[in-house]
Amino acid sequence: MVGAHVRRLLPLLLVAVVALATSSASGLAESRASGYERVFTAIKKVHGKARLAKLATLAKSQGSTVTVYTSAKDDVSAGLAKAFEDAYGVDVQLYRADTETVAEKIVQEAKAKFRGGDVTELDGVALFNLNRQKLIVDYNSDSLVRLAPGANRKGWTVTEFRKFVVSWNTDRVRAGQQPETWQALAAPKWKGKLGLEAGDFEWYGTLRDYWIRKLKMKPARADQLWAQIGRNALVVKGHTLMTQLLAAGEFDVAANAFSTTVDQLRGKGAPLARLPSVQPVVVRSNGVALIRGARHPAAAILYLEWLTGPGQKVAESLGRDPARRDLVGKDRFKTISVDYAKVLAHQKQWSDAYERVLSGGTPLPTGGG
Repeated sequence: MVGAHVRRLLPLLLVAVVALATSSASGLAESRASGYERVFTAIKKVHGKARLAKLATLAKSQGSTVTVYTSAKDDVSAGLAKAFEDAYGVDVQLYRADTETVAEKIVQEAKAKFRGGDVTELDGVALFNLNRQKLIVDYNSDSLVRLAPGANRKGWTVTEFRKFVVSWNTDRVRAGQQPETWQALAAPKWKGKLGLEAGDFEWYGTLRDYWIRKLKMKPARADQLWAQIGRNALVVKGHTLMTQLLAAGEFDVAANAFSTTVDQLRGKGAPLARLPSVQPVVVRSNGVALIRGARHPAAAILYLEWLTGPGQKVAESLGRDPARRDLVGKDRFKTISVDYAKVLAHQKQWSDAYERVLSGGTPLPTGGG
């Protein structure tokens, strides 16, 4: 039997529960209507230049600033920030570090419920992983119709395609003497003359997987070739430094340079070449995403819309290989794209295997980019 004092408390408890439920529902509704959702609603039926103008107005009402977490090189990140500021009058606060550091910062801030970054630009592996952890917000940019196929990813949008290419110093390698296949890099003649970048395990894993699946190469044979390539290698940390050392004649061939870096230095007179290409060329995507819980959601969306739209031309001028259809490079060669789901599934295996390949080479000084 329920006591009298308990019976008297029941109506009060019922009122409290109803009030709490109402409060929670109200709070949930408010949460859904605030932040990104509020901005999404405001721009839902607005497109093109009108959408950018609307976002700029909303951004100014939220403090006229945006915090960008990026792994882009200093000159690229600063160049993009200035162009964006000039276009919209929204101040850009940059945090720049290597990909792993930026991604970890986003993870730790989310755990601490600290609202730091608004938008981030990183490589596809990091963004794929952040999306799996629900730390970035899915958004279909208005710019998607102008981007190349495959630019729309779950949780993020591709901003550039980075091509890993074999390149060589034309003062040290005569025309027709350059490697024509990946397997040729295992030849004894490249011993101590081959540059290999230290961090590209996803490039290694993608290429090895292609040899085995598509070329029907035995795994043992593939590993034998990679071991010899490693023994030939001078190991460099940083794609920019590796290409600079190649141009300076420190070695003859670079196995995994970025095409844009080679083209930039070649345009300045460096004795470099990358055509005809060693095929297939491995392609990695970099992209941009909205960070969950952003303090400046309108400015974050504006930055994403600009970077995947008008900012693509600015990115190209800064030496990037943009993702916009009309700006995508016209090189004619077979490409294979990094599969991010596969990279994450095999990350430790590929990373450890690539470390074993590199252990046969000779380390050189480190650098960024």
